[in-house]
Amino acid sequence: MNKAIYSIIIVITLSLIGVFFSFFKILPWIINLFLNEQFLFSYHSANSINDSLKRSQSFESRVVINPPYFDFKENTLFSESIYVHIKQKAGYCEFLSIQNTKITFQFKSVNPSIEHLTVNLDCFNEYIAQKDSSATIEKIESFLPPLDINVANLQLIKNNNNLFNSQEFPIKGRWVFAKKIHQFLFNSPSLELEGKLRKNQWYEQIPQFINNSSLKKNTELLPHFVTKNSTTDHPYFDSFPLNNESHDLNLLGLNTPFDFENNAYFLEITKVNLIFENALRFKGNARFVLNNDFKERPLTGQLRTQVRSLTDEFEPILVNVDLIDNDLTTYIFDSNNNELLYLPILFSKDDLKIINGRWSYPNKKHKLQGNIYLQAINIFNADPVTLKGRLNLITYGTRGKNTLVLSVPQIILKQMKDNIPFQLNGGVNFNDLVFTISIPGQLNIEDTSIKLLPGSLVRGWGDLFDGVYIEEVRLPLAGIKVNKSGLSGRLQAILKTREALWGQVELHLDGKAYDFNFDKGSWYWLAWGNGQMPLFEAIWDMKGKGKFENNGLYLSQLSTGLNQLKYGIVDVQKPRIEMLYPLRLLNIKSDEATNLLTTIQKLDVTRHDLVGGLSLKADHIDFRNGGTIVDPHLDLDVQGFDFSNFIYSGTLASPLFENIELAGRWDGVRLRGQAWWPVQNAAAFRHLFSKDTDLDVHQGQFRAQASYSAAPEQGFIMGGHLVFDDVNVRYKNNHIKALNFTMPYQFKNHRWHFGHTTPVTLKLSSLENIIAYENISLEFKGYYPFNNQYPLEFKAIHTDLLGGSLNMDVIRLPQITPTELVIEHLDTTRFWSLFANNYIQMTGSLGGNFKILFNDSDYLIKEGYLFNENKLTLQVDETLLSKMSKDSLVLPPVFDLIKTLNIDNFETNLSLTNFGDLFLESKIKATNTQLNAPREIILNYSHKENIYTLWQSLSFTDRLNYWLEETMEKNKL
Repeated sequence: MNKAIYSIIIVITLSLIGVFFSFFKILPWIINLFLNEQFLFSYHSANSINDSLKRSQSFESRVVINPPYFDFKENTLFSESIYVHIKQKAGYCEFLSIQNTKITFQFKSVNPSIEHLTVNLDCFNEYIAQKDSSATIEKIESFLPPLDINVANLQLIKNNNNLFNSQEFPIKGRWVFAKKIHQFLFNSPSLELEGKLRKNQWYEQIPQFINNSSLKKNTELLPHFVTKNSTTDHPYFDSFPLNNESHDLNLLGLNTPFDFENNAYFLEITKVNLIFENALRFKGNARFVLNNDFKERPLTGQLRTQVRSLTDEFEPILVNVDLIDNDLTTYIFDSNNNELLYLPILFSKDDLKIINGRWSYPNKKHKLQGNIYLQAINIFNADPVTLKGRLNLITYGTRGKNTLVLSVPQIILKQMKDNIPFQLNGGVNFNDLVFTISIPGQLNIEDTSIKLLPGSLVRGWGDLFDGVYIEEVRLPLAGIKVNKSGLSGRLQAILKTREALWGQVELHLDGKAYDFNFDKGSWYWLAWGNGQMPLFEAIWDMKGKGKFENNGLYLSQLSTGLNQLKYGIVDVQKPRIEMLYPLRLLNIKSDEATNLLTTIQKLDVTRHDLVGGLSLKADHIDFRNGGTIVDPHLDLDVQGFDFSNFIYSGTLASPLFENIELAGRWDGVRLRGQAWWPVQNAAAFRHLFSKDTDLDVHQGQFRAQASYSAAPEQGFIMGGHLVFDDVNVRYKNNHIKALNFTMPYQFKNHRWHFGHTTPVTLKLSSLENIIAYENISLEFKGYYPFNNQYPLEFKAIHTDLLGGSLNMDVIRLPQITPTELVIEHLDTTRFWSLFANNYIQMTGSLGGNFKILFNDSDYLIKEGYLFNENKLTLQVDETLLSKMSKDSLVLPPVFDLIKTLNIDNFETNLSLTNFGDLFLESKIKATNTQLNAPREIILNYSHKENIYTLWQSLSFTDRLNYWLEETMEKNKL
């Protein structure tokens, strides 16, 4: 008995297991019995089903065998993949793809949890478009149990592209259906969407809903929907689906009866936050009254949108859309409530019209505006479409008003491959410029291409800016074709300009393009031109050859130059720029642009998108003073990623001096670089002066270094140092020996800063002219131009002269207090030896104190003081005394008193004007020891002399000695 019972239990269990597995095997067949015959529930993809249909015509598509893995436990069904397909002419289209599903069955509800859900919107749209389609919201609800669906990764497919979705940031979704109410929520980093859909919601509120709409039947649209300070959010949606028939509702002020209570659904989207292409944010909400039939468009609705640029390229704009029956009106405003677009669209059974549409761009400097008109007949049925339209642009400039009109004549389109002719005629005024445009063309709908026909031409003329006048610019455009692949055809341009200082310019560009779109295709071109530069007394010419190909710009030939360039003291003969090797610019493909190498010598040409080499040459450079630089040339290498991010290095060379090395970088904002002038013979500077100039640099070395930076905000900044070592220079009757000069400097804000790190130092072994200066030294630091805020100071000024020394503590410019000049141990014997006819002999030393005035309008020295440091002796030649006695009324015995003097006290007050007039007042207390009885002599003496005249009369022998030394050195005697 027990064994029989056990056997029965085992049989029943195995039967239930068999029924269970059989149930899931035939589950698609059971579900498909309740579905519309155009829908198919399956465990297999559309590709598998379509392949099976091709292999066997007898395949029963409504029954699918061999289900994939599934499991059922604790009221939960687990399945790997489930599909819902829609039958089409070409086979089955995969509408829903559900992967890794967990369905929990609860009392009165089903709660699926889906790991990955893909919805093909193209598939569903094709189904709705079928004439025998009867898809309604009510039918879908009829076979839906109460649901609470959670989706971890939602994918929407439109035109074979994912909408609002990426693998990195998937869309999470939830859809709750209960008590005839749909609630949905979608969330991702780039999309937030919340809303409700239900039948008969707000039926009592419909009059208020319509009255609150900004669009009313037979009333004027309100000009402003949202005030400037409004915080209302606004969403973004696609265009409304269009209708084949007009259903009006009496309650909405319409004519045709409509069962609103049974056939209307209310959709409220309470929140939308969409980020598009990481550039735009759409934010807002909407309300719509939907028709139960999917084929029908919404009955009425409102949409409010705010569009904001995430890159701050434009101010936020407001988009408002209102729909009532056959009227769809769109308003777009900027943040200041200025109207950007008004687009009233009127639908009828088969037609679409836009009448009195308008657009504007309220730019402060250049206001643009225009009107829109469009009429499309039979656009919603199968008959040939009749199309007619017009769009115009109105511009204003200093020369008045101008209008550009794009018109499409009335045309009947029988099929998509028909061409739509158009004509773009009129003109555009922009500031002082005028452009005339005449472009006939054709638009091909099938391949979305535009072809410009013969006669297409754009011309322009007028003042460009700052005295630059465009005599003519011509753009012949005939034969050009534009499509999604790019631009093809012959591209030409002619530009003629004139300017007061730069003269006339004429440039030509000619080439051929093949599917050119900057990042693909190709454009081969030639460029040439010529012009005048009156400012430089020059005539220039230019020619070049290159191409745009795929992702790069290639400049294979370039030659441009002038016959001469004269400016200031410089005259450059036949300067010319040519290419060392072709220039190449490719698009950036990596993040290396943000880490550009700083070591210029180690650049690898193959790693950079911009590569090129230029050479600037000239026959010679002449200076007004007679100096000449022979055969100067600058070779420059450029390497980088584009014209806004590259480094350069080069060499400036001439046979007359060592090469100057250059290197730097341009990052799109700032130009920076360095220049090195290596150690070389200082004699190279001799070539900067005429051969006839009485100048010689005998020995010494020179070196220099400079760093520079230029940017719009900071201006031009330069810093570096100059060094002269042990330089001997002879200029006319001046001979400088052992000059050593070190000068750190900086140039910033149009001001030089000398000695900005350490003071500038100058040391000379000697400076010989009329007076021999020895051991000259000084330091200085400060600014030029100088002022009270930015002074220039000279310190530790010293020189040995005439057996003594001259010292100055500080010279400050501009001067606040007088500068003190101290003279010590000045040998009077050496002083009087400076004069060619030396009738006076003197021994002893002098000292002095002088106040130097640089800011005084009259005096350079005022009330200076000169005195004797020890006893002085004075002897006057008999010849001078004899001459003085003849020319003077003074008795001869008086002159005998001053023939020989021992001076115990010598005091002189002196002043020197800015014109060189020297005033002396001397008091001398002396003794004449040559008389029989020594006598004390007190002498008061005043004198006026122009020191410039006195200087010229001093020591003719010094100039003679200089000439003899120079002649012997030149002739190696």
